[in-house]
Amino acid sequence: MDDGGRIEIAKRGYRAFDRRDADALAEIMHPDAEVHAVTGVVAQHSEPYVGRRGLENYVRDVERVWDELKLMPQTFTPLAGERLLVSGRVLVRRGATRMDIPSAWLWEFEDDLVRVVRILSDPQSIEVLRGERAEEGEAPQP
Repeated sequence: MDDGGRIEIAKRGYRAFDRRDADALAEIMHPDAEVHAVTGVVAQHSEPYVGRRGLENYVRDVERVWDELKLMPQTFTPLAGERLLVSGRVLVRRGATRMDIPSAWLWEFEDDLVRVVRILSDPQSIEVLRGERAEEGEAPQP
């Protein structure tokens, strides 16, 4: 799959997440996919969400843990090794606390399916990944 195909799959993933549609997420995810998310930490999970059951648990935890959670991807940067770095923002509300947080997601693909999604909160790791693509002479895509 080329970079454009990976970007389109990621966009489908964000749309499915906005609808909290585990079935649509499962269509683009590898059967053993892993989701490493802040929601898991808040929900007191020590491991990533794995496979179809993990996707269903993730969506359920999002609904249970957050009063509002909106992902706003803005920039899609293809990386080597069938990976995609997405930068954007997360709008989140829990009780009286509302936050607008800069965020990034690292998508890893295998056999035209999403194998791993990692939420990146460490600015240094995000910049290192952005630098990978800059070294290759490629620009991010909106």
